[in-house]
Formats: sequence, C-alpha cells, structure tokens
Amino acid sequence: MNQDDPESYIKMHLRDKCFEFTHTGYWHFQFCPFSSLSQFRFAEDLVTKIDLFVLGRDSSNNMSVFNEGVSSTWGNGDMCVVTKKPRETTVQYICDLSINDEGAVTSISEPNFCNYLVRFNTQYACAFPNVTSEQLQEILCIQS
Repeated sequence: MNQDDPESYIKMHLRDKCFEFTHTGYWHFQFCPFSSLSQFRFAEDLVTKIDLFVLGRDSSNNMSVFNEGVSSTWGNGDMCVVTKKPRETTVQYICDLSINDEGAVTSISEPNFCNYLVRFNTQYACAFPNVTSEQLQEILCIQS
C-alpha cells in the first residue's frame, strides 16, 4: 500500500496504540486500532483484570467510507454464550478536526447481543475523501 493513500495514513498513525474507555466504571474496554477490542473489569485490588473478553480482532483489512469517516467490521471475538457465534465489532473512525492527538474513544455500545460498535474520533479519518464537510475556521475576536 502506498504511504500516501488514506488507509495507510490512518494505520501509520494509530497502529500499535491502545486506548482505555469506561462509561460505567464497572466494565472497562481496551481498544487497539487495527488490532483488537477487549472488555474486562478489575478485581478488588483495582489492578488485576478479570472477566476478560475479546470482542473482536481486526482481520479483514477492509474499510468502507461513510458520511462521518471510515468503518471496519472485526470478527474472531470470543464465543458468545447467547448466539453461539464469535463476538463481532464494528469500528467507526470518525473524522474530527478538533482532536489534536491520536484520538479518543467516544462510545462503545452493544446494539445486538455480542455485536459491538466502537466510535473513535480522530483527525486521521479526515484524510479520506468525502467523509465530512467539517472545516475548522479561525475566529478573530475584536475588542472594542
């Protein structure tokens, strides 16, 4: 893949990085772009990870453009006791020009049993053509 294409660009900046996220304080998530998503909670010592589940692993290398960014579907998660199938995750890399660092997980949800959705806001998704009409404008304030 050419270093100048958008897919290589986003992978070059986000691969080998991981981000932790929690919205309840009970379940925690570790999201590693272009690698894996796992869910766990901490033991009473607040250090040891327990009840660890892999919710998906990137294996497709297929990204599709949608109006806010690009997405990819990951399979190969741990077996789901409800569906008797491996867990699956859709990752959405959202174009966000207001992010100065690598990015941030803004939400993780479970729209269907053992099917997860990760929304990750990052400036690097803005490299894909036609993903957003977002533009940063400098605002000049004049004091009178």
